Amino acid sequence: MFLLPEFIGKGLGKKMSKHLLKKCKTEEIKKLCILADPNSRIFYEKMECKYQMEYPSTIENRTTPLLTLRLNNFSKGGFVYDAEKNKNHRHHF
Repeated sequence: MFLLPEFIGKGLGKKMSKHLLKKCKTEEIKKLCILADPNSRIFYEKMECKYQMEYPSTIENRTTPLLTLRLNNFSKGGFVYDAEKNKNHRHHF
């Protein structure tokens, strides 16, 4: 998932993330591992992702943050996770 700089800050990343989380529910995916662009780390941390470590990049002399998000908040009634609603709640991975 990548946004061109001119589209950052317009809510598209949130919409794409919501779509991804719905797809994870359908596929019963319990954990996401994200190799993020260094400039997008804060975006993912706002989504409740937890920083794990710096990971070697394919770009020479560069690393990229590895973040994880546990998605075990599934219920029969639907997906419970809501980043906006839970923005002040931190999950422990």
